Amino acid sequence: DQEEALTTCDRIAVLDQGVIQQIGTPVQLYDQPVNRFVANFVGTINLFEGEILATDDEASCQFVSPQLGTVSLPVDVVVTIRGKALLAIRPHSLSLADTSATPATDYLSFDANVTETEFLGEFVRYRVATLSADWVVDQPHRIGARLFPVGSKVKLIISVRDTRILPP
Repeated sequence: DQEEALTTCDRIAVLDQGVIQQIGTPVQLYDQPVNRFVANFVGTINLFEGEILATDDEASCQFVSPQLGTVSLPVDVVVTIRGKALLAIRPHSLSLADTSATPATDYLSFDANVTETEFLGEFVRYRVATLSADWVVDQPHRIGARLFPVGSKVKLIISVRDTRILPP
């Protein structure tokens, strides 16, 4: 039981067919997975394939993806990966807002349509579609919080600090 392991263990080893993929604290496994297998195994995640390209600006790199286009990311998020890579974003790290919202400069945003909603008590799970990508978005439920029904046009907002780059 993953939930029990995450709440009771100090360190966890994630194995795939008998091969250790990562050993770490529950928080490390969830927030800093080392590969696609660990990212998918420990919780829900949005993954996009693409490529990391260096820029003239030493503080940022570009992630180029058929699904997302070109996204500028801080170098410290990218770490040492160059070439083919995965952009990983947990559903709770995403926000939905009205289409008129203007995110801060260190945020990514995409116009999206809500395709599915699921009320899960503590949060609402949305499935939203951008031009070429489908996303899972978990929004905390609060009394009086705005709910976006299926068919709503929204702005999908992501802090670049909440993204992770993984090997392909």
